[in-house]
Amino acid sequence: MYRADAPGRVNLIGEHTDYNEGLVLPTATPQRTVVELSPREDRVVRVESEGYMPIAYQLGEERHCGDWGDYVRGVTWVLTKAGHAIRGFDAGIASRVPPGAGLSSSAALEVALLRALRDAFHLTLDDMALAYAAHKAERDVVGARVGTMDQLAAGLARVGEALLIDMRKSDIERIPIPGSLEIVVVDSGIAHDNAKQGAYNERRAQCDEAARRLGIVSLRDATLGDVERLAPQNATLARRVRHVVSENERVRAFVAALRAGDLARCGAIVDASHASLREDFDVSIEELDVLADALRSQHGVHGARLVGAGAVPVAHRSDRSCGDAGLARVPRILDAPCPVRRPLTRRASSPASHGRTTAPARCSRSVRIRAGDARWSPRSLPIPTTSCSMSRPARGSSPSSSPRATGAESSVSIAARTCLPRPRAGTA
Repeated sequence: MYRADAPGRVNLIGEHTDYNEGLVLPTATPQRTVVELSPREDRVVRVESEGYMPIAYQLGEERHCGDWGDYVRGVTWVLTKAGHAIRGFDAGIASRVPPGAGLSSSAALEVALLRALRDAFHLTLDDMALAYAAHKAERDVVGARVGTMDQLAAGLARVGEALLIDMRKSDIERIPIPGSLEIVVVDSGIAHDNAKQGAYNERRAQCDEAARRLGIVSLRDATLGDVERLAPQNATLARRVRHVVSENERVRAFVAALRAGDLARCGAIVDASHASLREDFDVSIEELDVLADALRSQHGVHGARLVGAGAVPVAHRSDRSCGDAGLARVPRILDAPCPVRRPLTRRASSPASHGRTTAPARCSRSVRIRAGDARWSPRSLPIPTTSCSMSRPARGSSPSSSPRATGAESSVSIAARTCLPRPRAGTA
């Protein structure tokens, strides 16, 4: 029996820049996907994941089926196509990385499976090579035109530090996360699936078209002068370019502020990123905007923004009441009290449930801790339900039916939070 795992990731800054050969800054989550694998003597592959139908197929007969098993089929297809000698296997998958939440559960699955196969069949692949193999699997078999950031983060990131990745050069620099910065992931309850919904691919195609019109290899080479030049031809493409150009600059500024310990500056930068994603890249929706505003209103929160096509992270200050200072740099994942009255589609909680959703349900004000501090309380996040008046969507409609949701099908909000002070003796 061979066992391997890989983490999810939270991208601190640098959204929709990876496939434009730009800069990104992901960090690992403590939640991981685990694969246990037993080699077989034939070419049969059998894989189970709780809550899903098992899959079975023969090596060499992989094809796109449109289900969660495409991630597994993609991995074995890449390895056999590259000439690696593998046999069939039986495997079981368990995951604590929330699926469809912008935390790269698919990359965690791919990298964990590749690590298990590397050990089982003695493959000569380092972690960088595994990351690129995982990316090829998701792009060519799953059908999602994602960049390589997710797989690089799943393969190389460590809790307590961020990876500054130059996607053009594949240069990686490890950036320590100060103990005074805390990251919390707040689940908004709106699921996404890049492979099944086309808005992500549409944004990528728009970036490619903008680069073609400007006569450059990618938007990494674009400038604000190019934005002005493109605007008369196509205002939408010009806004896409402006986001990519300004977001690369925000990554550099965020890293400089992080190194200087200037958390207020970090917060201002992520706020600016959210505004750019909303106004220039059109990948936010009203639920996420209201949630980000609610988080920013909390004491000690420096900033909040959506990430991973629909999530909200926040830079935050910790205090001595947090206890173990070593936990301050670990992203925490929580369910969010929904800041709107609109019923949202809740994601299935089973492992590897990529894209699977349950029946619509209203969010509540309660906060359920997935991983983190028992002192986190709903009272620390008063939700302004009266600030948003959205009508109930028609039967069969989805949260992405609003105009601004055309590029955001994800379902996570990420935020930093302050620890509640311990109650004094004799108080409730």
